[in-house]
Amino acid sequence: YGDIDCGSEVLSIRSFHIEREAYVAIADRDNDAVLIYKWHDQTFIYHQTIDVPAVLSLEIFRIHNDTYLGTAAYRTGSIDTLYQIVQIVGLQILTQPVIYKWKENESTFIEFQRLNVLEAKTLKFVEFSQSRDITKYFLIATNGSYANTTLYEWDSDGFGVVHHLHAKSKHVAFIQENYQFWMILTSDRGTTVWKWTGQHFYVLKSASINLKAPDSVSLDTANFHHITFICMVDKRRQLPVYITKWHSEQEQFILVENLKHHHATTCQFVNYAGQLYLLTGSRLGANIYKYDQVFNNFHLIDELDGISHVTATEHVNINGVLYLLLKVKSRQYTNDGRVSDVCRYYQGQLVFLNAG
Repeated sequence: YGDIDCGSEVLSIRSFHIEREAYVAIADRDNDAVLIYKWHDQTFIYHQTIDVPAVLSLEIFRIHNDTYLGTAAYRTGSIDTLYQIVQIVGLQILTQPVIYKWKENESTFIEFQRLNVLEAKTLKFVEFSQSRDITKYFLIATNGSYANTTLYEWDSDGFGVVHHLHAKSKHVAFIQENYQFWMILTSDRGTTVWKWTGQHFYVLKSASINLKAPDSVSLDTANFHHITFICMVDKRRQLPVYITKWHSEQEQFILVENLKHHHATTCQFVNYAGQLYLLTGSRLGANIYKYDQVFNNFHLIDELDGISHVTATEHVNINGVLYLLLKVKSRQYTNDGRVSDVCRYYQGQLVFLNAG
């Protein structure tokens, strides 16, 4: 349906709505920037650039009717060396996570808060109802190279540190059921589940599974008809897309199935029109699966051909129409002879088949 030009290293795309206007944010690591585009006249047009050196991932969230953008940035190299630079030279390291707030009268994001952690590979936000009257807002910062996962809680002035987990993690996802709250962390040491007591997290050894995945590249959850689904991608496996259900009473994962999508790099659930879909991307293209409640499995309904090297996916509902956004290598060439990279978006169409 359309393309947005971007750099070759885009690992995060996020969509959001403000006053019924649709936007997308793209983490363009090659150009040290977050690019904001707005939906206008049936296409995405450029809106804003935020300079973020070494930007790696994004998180969009809302608190009390305000919209925020979280950015995580990470430079390769020794973190000890970075600390020495700070101490000896006194330079400001620009790779610390930054929170931006949407300013309505200017329709742009402005800097709101810098988190007191040197670097983070991912930021993950969750709004958690601890009871009928108490709602908490958490932000998790992870560093996949070191055993350091930081939990921030929102107060009236911003996010403050409430807990440090001595846990190495690449990706984070959350499970919420009946005022209970669990956190899933994946790393090359395996997949662990942490439970919130109301004051802190503790690890559930019985729920942690031996899915040691040094090549784990994606993690997502979805709640569908009061069932929490978890999807992980482990590139080492012959069936790399690993789908489970969460059993809250037993606090255990229950395997649904493994999908054979070779060279898979991303997985993302999509709730749309009362159905649950799964979008997976790979070096060879993208697949769309639909959940069948009768047979308790996901079956392939569409393949997006003619694309390659899918490294990030997102979806956005605009006036009831579903659009999928994928960062891909296009078939076009730049002036210097390289294959160009784009964020390509597809318009979804519901196809109804008559019985018989």
